[in-house]
Amino acid sequence: MYRYSKLSLVVMIIAILAYTSISIEAYDHGVHGSASISRRVEIFQGGFIHIYDEIEFKPYTLTANISLQGYPYNGIFKIDVYDKLGRISGYNLSNGSLTISFGKPLDEGEEDTIYVSIVYRGLFDFKTRRGEPLEVTVIIPSIIPLYMNTTIFDFRVETLKSFSWTSATYENYLWTGYGEGFLSYQTTNVSSIPRFFNITFKGNFISAEILSFTKDVYVGWDGALRIESTYRLKSLSNTSIQTIDLPLIENATRIDAYDFLGNLRPISYKRAYSIAEVNLRYPLGYGEHTSFTISYEASRDYVDFSFLSINQRVRIPVYLEYPSYIGRYRINVHLPWTASIVDVYMDGLNASIIDRGGDKLSLEIDSEKLSSRGFLTISFNYTPFTVIGRYTGIAIAIALIALIPLRSVRARLKTSREAIAKPAIVKLLDELSKAYEDLFSLEDRVDSMIYDALRRGSYSEVRDIRSRYSRDMEGLWRRIARIEEEIARSNPKARSMISKIREVLSEADLAKEQLEIARRRYMSRSIGRAALERSERDYRRKMESVRGRIGRIIEDMKEIQR
Repeated sequence: MYRYSKLSLVVMIIAILAYTSISIEAYDHGVHGSASISRRVEIFQGGFIHIYDEIEFKPYTLTANISLQGYPYNGIFKIDVYDKLGRISGYNLSNGSLTISFGKPLDEGEEDTIYVSIVYRGLFDFKTRRGEPLEVTVIIPSIIPLYMNTTIFDFRVETLKSFSWTSATYENYLWTGYGEGFLSYQTTNVSSIPRFFNITFKGNFISAEILSFTKDVYVGWDGALRIESTYRLKSLSNTSIQTIDLPLIENATRIDAYDFLGNLRPISYKRAYSIAEVNLRYPLGYGEHTSFTISYEASRDYVDFSFLSINQRVRIPVYLEYPSYIGRYRINVHLPWTASIVDVYMDGLNASIIDRGGDKLSLEIDSEKLSSRGFLTISFNYTPFTVIGRYTGIAIAIALIALIPLRSVRARLKTSREAIAKPAIVKLLDELSKAYEDLFSLEDRVDSMIYDALRRGSYSEVRDIRSRYSRDMEGLWRRIARIEEEIARSNPKARSMISKIREVLSEADLAKEQLEIARRRYMSRSIGRAALERSERDYRRKMESVRGRIGRIIEDMKEIQR
């Protein structure tokens, strides 16, 4: 009896030790279990890729950590890992493998959902064929859970709807769904899951680094929104780029684009995709910079407005725009003249107020925390009566209506409005004239520096000069556009005169284009210095004519107002 008990005890101890060693091994590796995996991949215009994984994990034994393969090796911009039960205490991403640790180990059968969000700069290969759209290839890794039984694998990739997938991409994998801007793949057969998805699409795509991004939002007296987005980009594409697709908000109207270097051709708008197609005069090579401004009006569905109320509220949509995930960028809000800000509300975005005063507001947006879109709501005091006093204007108007005939009131109010408006427009015209003078002076200085650099043979300095003064040029063009918009709002008849200025500027763009061609030919030694100097003289003569005509148009506008 004693021997039997002793033998049983030994067997029991051996069994306990064996079970403990197995448990410890499972605890250390944390890999035994089943997993249902969903991976969504977004390819953003500009070259960033967003991977979003949702993993439903059910352990077969006590689990302290798990390992997943199929993540980028470098170029990571942002990473976030969390779970439904709040058990994750840490994670480590190294050489494409993600190790996740649980502060409190998961028990056998205790289900948890793990969420992984990674944003990184993708590696793209560009190919051009004569007469065909640009072909862009990118490799997307597949997620592989180590030592897990994968019950289902769901994969979906998305990009701009204006891009089209190549026939090879369709044929290489057994896609379960596809359409404009998306592909989907689903399987329960683990052995058939590819380690990588080699995807190629056609479209006006660019890999680029954002140097600066500024959005100016102009709120009209009637609540309409005019949005101007200014981009400064550095191309990282390994082929020359001449057309760029830029996503805008839905139902955008009155879309326009301009730049200070004259490198833009007329843009086109793909309404079905809410895409503005920006066409460059000169191809953009690797490492080269470009800068331009896209302007458009937002739908009034986004605006809460009451004409007669002193307290107004405007809601401004804030979207992830190209290039997405640029870190922080500036938004400047310009409210109607004489408006005063009461309060600012933020929904779905993280921003800090940099400057606030009167009718202007400047914020810095953190795009990392802007998943798709947010809203900036501004409450402010304003009515059309504030031009003559917020409250006294109403009182005077009521008194005049009570004391004198209505027709006389209308006539006097019309005369008063014209008397107030005319000096204001003349002042704006003076500001416009000064802005053009500053612009032309800066252009002369830049052209002179470029000419000197070309004459010395310092061709690399030419690009540096343009980059150095690009921000000043952009500021002057934005200043001119703002003044012209205020003039047009104050007096709709002035729109035709502003259109004449634009026509004259288009002639200047053509002259600038011809000069740039001559400069490029000189740098490639296709022409000599004499030919370059002749082109410089022709350009200066043309610009003197252009500036004189713009000055006369502004003076004619002043005479009409006097």
